[in-house]
Amino acid sequence: MPETSASATTRTRLWNVSCDALRIAALFALLAGSAIGITGAGAQETEETHMCRGRVATIVGTEGPDTIQGTQGDDVIVGLGGNDTIRGGDGDDVICGGTGNDTILTGDGDDVADGGPGNDTMAAMIQILYPSPDLGDDILYGGEGDDQVFGAGGEDTIYLGPGNDVSSGERNDDLIYGGPGNDQISGVQDEDVIYGGPGHDILRGRPGLDEVYGGPGDDMVSGGPEDDLLVGGPGNDIITGDGILRFAPEDCPYQSCTYGDDRMFGGPGYDLLLGQLGNDLLVGGPGSDVLRGEEDDDELRGGGGRDVLDGGAGTNSNSGGPGIDLCRNPSPLPDGDCER
Repeated sequence: MPETSASATTRTRLWNVSCDALRIAALFALLAGSAIGITGAGAQETEETHMCRGRVATIVGTEGPDTIQGTQGDDVIVGLGGNDTIRGGDGDDVICGGTGNDTILTGDGDDVADGGPGNDTMAAMIQILYPSPDLGDDILYGGEGDDQVFGAGGEDTIYLGPGNDVSSGERNDDLIYGGPGNDQISGVQDEDVIYGGPGHDILRGRPGLDEVYGGPGDDMVSGGPEDDLLVGGPGNDIITGDGILRFAPEDCPYQSCTYGDDRMFGGPGYDLLLGQLGNDLLVGGPGSDVLRGEEDDDELRGGGGRDVLDGGAGTNSNSGGPGIDLCRNPSPLPDGDCER
């Protein structure tokens, strides 16, 4: 992945959120500093013990807006109240933003960051801007609120929590949990696993062998190049095998794309499944579903309800299942009935 993929411009274009540019710009501004410590109105020493993810804090902010930068070692940082800006630095850090709309930037090492209540922005940006062989595997917790959480070069785990969140992984294999709310999640590269959770989510696997699970709600689930497992879950879902618009050019700008053989499952609800390129398996499940294989040799299984099965180009296998189904390009149907 080229370094420019981490730019504020790219993030804004990907999600089309008007406030992204200002929030992401704050992350880059942190990289210019080299001081270690805390700046903020009312900053003072205290004997009170503060905890972060079960660890005793070594650096503590104030109840107001703070700018905190860690040391070269292993830090435990607590921002407390206010809209804080926190950079972990080197070492294996544990960071808790506390209440407020916080901006948290992890660094090298295996870090844990928890934004806490508020609309937070978190990222392991330094690993994207300055790649090194020692890429940390980070754990990021968005907490309550509408958060923006971005992984980096390691194998990251992201828990977004309640709220309408925006998140993406980066290089390597990431695990992202959306939680309750209407989330927008992208895997970016390699073999990612994404769970949208309850809510109306937009989920993109992008390049790599991805697993994407929509969960309850009306979701848009898409894969990308390579062989993906895509599951809509309960709700009226739209599932596309190779991306919302096939796959976007930025998904493979410097490599030839491999059209994946995807496995797609709609689940309960009225679902639309588009196999697109590759030899795909489309399974509608309960409800009246529309299944379109489009290109190549596909297998379509309607399940319960009155389904529409359209294999498209190629040699296809259509199985209507229980109910009276409408099949196009039909081949012999082992189960159910099909109207031509």
